[in-house]
Formats: sequence, C-alpha cells, structure tokens
Amino acid sequence: MRNKKEYIIFFVSIIITILVVVIPMRLSPFWNGDIPMHRNQYEEITKSFLKGKLFFDYEVNPELLKLDNPYDPESRIKASVDYKWDHALYNGKYYMYFGVAPVIFTFMPFKIITGHDLTTYHATQLYVSLYIIGVFLLFNFIKKTFFAKESSYLTIFASAIFSLLSIWICITQPALYCTAISAGLCAAIFTVYFFIKAVYADFNFNRRLIYLVIGAFFGALIFACRPPLGIINILLPILLISYIKNNHLSKKEMFKLLWIMIPYVVVAILLMTYNYLRFDNPFEFGQAYQLTVADQHHYSSFFGNLDILKTIKDLFINFFHAEPFTKTFPYIGINGIFISFPILLYPYLFMLIREYRNFLKKNRILIWYLVLLILPFMISIIDSIFSPVATYRYYLDLYYIMIITTFISLLVLKKLVNNKFITYIIFISLLITLLSIVLLVFVPNDNNFASYYFGLLPKIESIISFWR
Repeated sequence: MRNKKEYIIFFVSIIITILVVVIPMRLSPFWNGDIPMHRNQYEEITKSFLKGKLFFDYEVNPELLKLDNPYDPESRIKASVDYKWDHALYNGKYYMYFGVAPVIFTFMPFKIITGHDLTTYHATQLYVSLYIIGVFLLFNFIKKTFFAKESSYLTIFASAIFSLLSIWICITQPALYCTAISAGLCAAIFTVYFFIKAVYADFNFNRRLIYLVIGAFFGALIFACRPPLGIINILLPILLISYIKNNHLSKKEMFKLLWIMIPYVVVAILLMTYNYLRFDNPFEFGQAYQLTVADQHHYSSFFGNLDILKTIKDLFINFFHAEPFTKTFPYIGINGIFISFPILLYPYLFMLIREYRNFLKKNRILIWYLVLLILPFMISIIDSIFSPVATYRYYLDLYYIMIITTFISLLVLKKLVNNKFITYIIFISLLITLLSIVLLVFVPNDNNFASYYFGLLPKIESIISFWR
C-alpha cells in the first residue's frame, strides 16, 4: 500500500467481501439451524465434550445394532431402522467424524463464555471471514514482494473476486460440511501466508523462525479440520530448502529450525490419542464407520479402495464436467472447475510461455508454484479414493490453491506485457468470474436458499430481463 487512501480501500474491501459472503448464509432454514436435522453435530458434540464424553449423547436403535452390517445402506433400508444420518457408529455409540478443531477452538469457548450453543453456520461465518482476511493479506504480500510497481487496486479487486470464488459453496450451504472445510481453509491460507512471508520478507533469522512456527501450527491444525487440505504442508520443506540454499545458516540456526516440527508433533499426538480413544485406532478419523450413502469400511485402505477408472472419471467431473445451459435463471448448472471458472486455467496455459517461466525462476517462485499447480489434482485424487461419490463441495479443497497461482499469473502477465489491452483483459476476466459466482449461488441445490425459495428465481429473472 502506497498511501492512506489505498489502506482505507483495502480494509473497506475486506469488510464488504465478508458481508457479501456471511449475510446470505442465514437465508435457508435447512442450513441456518431452523431445520437442523443432522447438521447440528458440532453443537451436540460440544455438549458431550463438556460432559466429558467423546460420543454423542444419543440412544442407538437396538435394531440397528442387530444388523449384520449396519454400515450398508441397503441393509438399513430393508430393515427400516431409524438411525442418525452421516454420523459414525462404533461399539454401539455415535461419534462425529468431522474435524474436531472447531469444537476445541470455537464451539466450546463460546458455550463456556456465553452459556449458549453456537449455531453451526455462525462458526462457518467466522471461519470464512478469517479466510477472506488471509487471502487479502497473502495477495497483498505477494504483490508487494514480487510486483511492487503494480497497482494495488488490481490486487484488492482480485483478492475480493478470488475470495468469493474459493468459498462460494459456503454461502449456500454453510452448516456442518462447510464448517469443517472452512475451518481447514482458514488454517490453510494462513499456513501459506506465514510460510511464504517467513522466507521472502526482509526479516532476521529469529523472526523468520517465529513465522515458520506459526505457519506450522496452522499447518498442523488443518489435519484437525479437514485432513485432505493438509497436503499444503508440502510447501514447508520446499520453501525451507530454497531459503537454506540462498542463505548461509550456522549450525545453531539449522538446529533451531527443528522448532518448526513441534506443532506437528504435538497436534499429531493429540489427534492420534483422540482417534484411539474413539475407534481403537490412532489413524481412524471415523470415515470407515459412517452411516451415509455407501459402506465405507474399506475406505481406510488407500490401495483397498483404489479404482483407476473411478478416479479418472472423478477427475474429469471435478475439472471439465459441463451442464447444459437452461432458458431460465440462473441459466447454468454446477460445472467442473475449469468450465465454471476458465480464469483458473491461466496459470497452466501461461506456463507454456518461456518469458513467464523465466520470471518465476528469477524470483525464486518456480518450484513451489509448480507444486501448487499439481496439488489440486493430487487432492482431487485423494478425495476420489476416500469418498464414495464426487461432490462439488470438495471443490473447496482445490479452489484456494488455484486462486493463488491464478493471481500470480495475472500479475506476471501484466508485468511482462504492460499495456492497457492486457489490463482490460484481466479486469474483464475477473468480472466474468464474478458473474459466474453470482449465478452459481442461485443454482437450486441441496436445500440451499435458491431451492427453498424457488419462486424467487422467476422474480429475479423478470428483473434482469426487463427488456422482454
């Protein structure tokens, strides 16, 4: 930021972006707590934790326990037994398989301080707000470090658009699933921010170490929110190797780097203990015991569930699936990532340009940039292997990585081809992206507000097509 005006615009943009995201979250009664069904698990498990229990305080239907395989959905349907949907069942008790970090850091403190339950979607509002702040901070640091002469207004505009892109699903379905994922995204974006800042900012060694340890804390915390997102921690050794290669560290300083491992070790021990106390297995988060759309007993094994054809199919769906246009508002369906947001293809296409690659290499960005290009596909494969069906909610695992490389690609392009035409192309691309986000938010799906207030869509269409 060059002046007071830019700082004001920066902070006002953060506030506006947060409000645009959090306000619509209350619109659907299926996701705002009015009709909680199974989506109030964080609220209920908090009550159990405060009673000293790791399981839900529910009665388990004896008929369910009599089934040869209660995890088989067809067996449950044939027996017509009542059960808690999307809970984990083990040794006659219901458990929660969603990440535990929100319980410890948000739901329990709120309950202890206020005496009231925190409605689940409010936690999502908190996490996405922090995530948006993280995106603005990260993009501003990248701009300031590698593109100091570029406009701050482009960075601010891109920060707002890409924040919306990467969490638009949370707007429409904020409770439970997006609570765990948004908590993981919040931890992940600050992991990236602190790691990159520790390596590239003009700090002394001790201050770099502090930033690295903070980043490691957030990086470890991801596994207690949304484990697939934890793969972002691969940035740490890559950035550390780059830093060590370009700086002569003493033996004492090299030894001090071991402090970075402490958050990972502590969180790993606590998580494994938590898992063992629940499922007699330190590496079981509850996935194998879910009561949901498929029997997931075999999902604990990577190779036991590896299906090459399914994985390829899921990859195609995630990135290239295309729904036909409709004649009524919002005109589109939920497509694959590159179909909904073509702008996310830019970093992959620009890598074909030699000057582009040379710029990244010269600024010591290339290696971790390439890793970020690969990670969305790796995470998509992991999600495919450990999930019975591909769901667009898992796009949230990928978006936040892709917006980082896309943001960098826009600034590199503007720096290499510095003319008004390129600037217009960039802003038009961002505006098209914003339009896609707005339309996607209004796609009726899974009891979101667009499907609950379905009669609202024709009214919106009549307003935006006033010329008919």
